[in-house]
Amino acid sequence: MTAKYSITRISLLFTLMSLCAGFDGVKAAEVCAVGQTQLCGCPDSSTGIQNCAEDGTDWQACSCLWYDAWYDGETNLSWQNPQKDAYSEDNQGVTSFDAIRYCAELVTRGHDDWRAPTIDELRTIIRGAPRSRAGGACKVTAGSKLGGASMVDIMACGGQLKPFQCKGSGNCCWNEALTGTCNTVDPASTTHYLEYWSSTPAVDDPDNWIGFVFFDTGTVGFNHSLSFGEVRCVRDGPVIETAQMETDGNACVSGETRRCTCANDKPGAQACGTDGSGFTACQCTGFTPSPGPVDVCAGGDTVKVTVNVPEKLEKQPYMLATFLYKEGEVDMRPPDVGIDENEIRYPAIDVDKPMTITLPGCSYYRDRRMTGDYFLSVYLKMDEGKFPGPPGLNDMSWSGAGSNPITLTGDGSKHYEFDVTVAPIFKRKK
Repeated sequence: MTAKYSITRISLLFTLMSLCAGFDGVKAAEVCAVGQTQLCGCPDSSTGIQNCAEDGTDWQACSCLWYDAWYDGETNLSWQNPQKDAYSEDNQGVTSFDAIRYCAELVTRGHDDWRAPTIDELRTIIRGAPRSRAGGACKVTAGSKLGGASMVDIMACGGQLKPFQCKGSGNCCWNEALTGTCNTVDPASTTHYLEYWSSTPAVDDPDNWIGFVFFDTGTVGFNHSLSFGEVRCVRDGPVIETAQMETDGNACVSGETRRCTCANDKPGAQACGTDGSGFTACQCTGFTPSPGPVDVCAGGDTVKVTVNVPEKLEKQPYMLATFLYKEGEVDMRPPDVGIDENEIRYPAIDVDKPMTITLPGCSYYRDRRMTGDYFLSVYLKMDEGKFPGPPGLNDMSWSGAGSNPITLTGDGSKHYEFDVTVAPIFKRKK
């Protein structure tokens, strides 16, 4: 009898201990099994994976990018944080047109009034490159012209730093409060990283040249609108935290996500707040890029150039670039005529081995045949480095500036041939 009573007491004791554990919140708060995974919705309308937390009390964050915002009280601007496609392994960048459209369609942190920044706004977040920062010596601003830029103007907007020498995240030249990356290689030209787009066009060619910032160096300039770049959207004023939560009367589990639709009918997702009282506002970041341009270069005008070097080279050059520019322009900016095939890395050229290159009479992005008067520029870059960029001490060039122009018609009736010899840009000490 005593033994039976003892077993009953022990069973009752374990029962009470279990109940206490439940009141303690351990078992009662479990929502998933340790090691369990489930599908979850992402703001770009894709599906992610989330894991059960180690204590089983909630779900970890869904494995997708949720955007935050950083408010700059000095300028009264809020910045998307991080930038579009930050940390994405397949980030190819977007054209300037798509950058503007992406920001216009973006819905995040409860706001749908995001936009692409102007070049003046983008320069306010530059750090570590004082000449390029807002108010610095760089003349690329709203109302700037593309044509006629001098070497002095170009050097004031760049050439200040080697890549990744600043104190921002990823050693990027932006405000230290921002996160993101500035080291995505341009898929169309592996000699430099993707620039960040502004919405500011060059006033003398607004359809084709748009202001940008290279945040790996803080460089500012204009690039062709069909080039690829990154974008960090902006909006006026602070992000209002109280406007984020949708309680709808139902509790949720921290980390839980659910599908939703934004006011512009784009699909997205929302996450449960950390306190479990409700879901954050619907975030919609999905984006479909525009189709690429149709290649119209075949059958147009051509310029055939045979390039010679004046003496035996000590090593193989890094790049040979042969393009056409309008009068008064310098070859430190995007070309007017010529395609990526006219930008040859590690060319097999030497004193006894000239190289012949044919330039089609179309734009770099092959979207239109060019017409008008242009001048030939040949640039032999000896040492590795970003192109375009400041000339190196060993670089060579040839320019047709001051000679008769090359007139393109766009109808395939003009074909030119040149035989040129490049020469050192800087005089060498004997």
